[in-house]
Amino acid sequence: ALYVGVHEKHEINEQALQNLVAISADVITSLRFFSVLKPQEDDVRSQEHLHELKNRFAITLDTSFTVLRSEDAFTAIKDYMAENKGVLVVQKGGRGLQDVFRRFFTTEMIYTANTPLIILPGNDNA
Repeated sequence: ALYVGVHEKHEINEQALQNLVAISADVITSLRFFSVLKPQEDDVRSQEHLHELKNRFAITLDTSFTVLRSEDAFTAIKDYMAENKGVLVVQKGGRGLQDVFRRFFTTEMIYTANTPLIILPGNDNA
């Protein structure tokens, strides 16, 4: 499965994600979209955004989504990926995950969490 971290304020680069899905079609059968929110944050818009992405990609793959709640997004993602074996997909430049995606993030996820990681390019028009 591909576990795709998204944020409702930053559109995912759908072309890049479609390309990734196409080249990995023989091994990837599901997409799991997720967002990380602080416990006090309202999740209505995030839920709507995740649901929309789920529906867009459901034509070709088994899709689902979830909202992770944590003050510490890095730990939330690390724990989520430890529970769900698959490949973590994030997008360069999205402010939603940028807080998590500081310089140490890639190293930490690879060496500490042993998580395969794919970074999608940002949207050209974003």
